[in-house]
Amino acid sequence: PDGAVISDPEIDSEGRLIGGSITVTAGGIGYSNAPTIYIDDAPDDGINAAATCNVSPNGQIVSVTITNRGRGYTTPPRAYRPTCGRPGA
Repeated sequence: PDGAVISDPEIDSEGRLIGGSITVTAGGIGYSNAPTIYIDDAPDDGINAAATCNVSPNGQIVSVTITNRGRGYTTPPRAYRPTCGRPGA
């Protein structure tokens, strides 16, 4: 599996990820299982955010679901997986 590209999330005024703000810009190929999404840790005393990928029957990542919006981010965190690209990376 390779080639998926996702965007970084946006945050609100309380430092929480905005639902739906992690988008798939390229679905990639060959995914049989949903890959893990890594989101940078929140600052001290914050709550880490979490997200999962949704994979189509033909093996492409079609969407990202934020499962925990976190709290306390002062800047938008990076969202990535080790073999998943990022815009501008």
